[in-house]
Amino acid sequence: MRGVALLSLALAGCTSAGTTAPPTEQAAAPAAVVVAETAEPEAPPPARAVQASLEVVTVQCERAVRCGTIGRSQLEECRKGPGRSRLTLVWGFPDLLRFGELVAQGRLAIDAAGSRACLEFLASAPCRYEQASAPAGCFAGGVTAYAPKVPPGGACERWDECADGFCTAQPGCSGVCVAKAPIGGACGSDQLCVDGAFCWEGTCRARAGVGEVCGGHWQWCKDGLLCDGFDPGDDDDHGYRRPRSGVCSAGKQLGEDCVPPVTSSHEICAVPLFCDWGDPSPVCRAPLAEGAECRWLDACADGLACAGLTLGGRHPRGYRYGVRTPGRCVRVLDAGDACEPSAFVSGCPASMICDLAAKVCRSRGHVGDPCTSSWVTKPTPDDEPLRTEGCFGAHYCDMKTRTCQRQLARGERCAPQPFGVENEPCFLRRCDAKTRRCAARCATK
Repeated sequence: MRGVALLSLALAGCTSAGTTAPPTEQAAAPAAVVVAETAEPEAPPPARAVQASLEVVTVQCERAVRCGTIGRSQLEECRKGPGRSRLTLVWGFPDLLRFGELVAQGRLAIDAAGSRACLEFLASAPCRYEQASAPAGCFAGGVTAYAPKVPPGGACERWDECADGFCTAQPGCSGVCVAKAPIGGACGSDQLCVDGAFCWEGTCRARAGVGEVCGGHWQWCKDGLLCDGFDPGDDDDHGYRRPRSGVCSAGKQLGEDCVPPVTSSHEICAVPLFCDWGDPSPVCRAPLAEGAECRWLDACADGLACAGLTLGGRHPRGYRYGVRTPGRCVRVLDAGDACEPSAFVSGCPASMICDLAAKVCRSRGHVGDPCTSSWVTKPTPDDEPLRTEGCFGAHYCDMKTRTCQRQLARGERCAPQPFGVENEPCFLRRCDAKTRRCAARCATK
């Protein structure tokens, strides 16, 4: 089998974060992703699975810098990959060893062509893009590096093992692959519909396209479309209003009103436009360039943040905060860069927080970083930025030390924590109070 190797990535075009990046990286021209085939000896399935996943990690880390998920100074740490890097806020790292075992068992197969297409796309795609423009099965949270091999009726642990179906297993448990119901078939909480359909009144119904009538279900229209004009009605005795169907439409265009329908809290502007909630009458606008004044969270172009934006109160036309102080579009900051902790948007990447005392960006959510549990903090007022210092995936907040620690695997010794999921020391499992070891809690019939 011919291996797949990434020879170069879009490095310089990805410098979205940090004034600390070396000048040579800032000045270089964006490079295209070059994928080459090498005639390397065929490796055992687990090793090939690990190699494919590490290629995913490389692309994800570059994209994380470009899109402001991590700072430029964290790139090398991110590239170490799962188990060797404390960074996990990069769309979720794959469980390399477990995936390798599943490949060896024939429950997954490496999809080299799908992986290659998705890697090339994610390495150069904008941070916000229409899902329809991506290769089939390619999402920002992962790459089609594997193909499911378990048929309906076969034993499974994960959804991505099931060919044309879903797995009934709870996290950390075993289940059975079940075929999805076809259009017109029965569906419910225990029976999902095939892709491109949704469950409506117990029957799978095809999702509607542009110009077709739609109702209140959030999946009624195909991805990227909105149910324009839908009104659920009101059966209040003092203000009865009949329900009204809508029409599936493409996202709102430049200059169009963008207050979403009452059934949706999502933005409705076509990508890459944003809804300018800093305006009393919000309309779709083009992303703003570096240095421009900004009045909403996603107003700035890729790699930029609306630093200094302060929100408070409620916007008169929708379920959004009002704008108290506008911000300015700047390059996403990095560790040690000056920031304003009182602003709703500090300008720090998602993996960092603006330190209250030092007023500089610092790491958060990883092993050893300070943390607090939302279960023991007071609710944040609407006019203050959310500052709960929780921990990222595969880490938990140890309430004794108030620091983030690595979650434990099945069978490892643990100490039960007094609060909720974010304080659970076991990964996809629970700390058994009797045995003091991580164990799965699987449903029994």
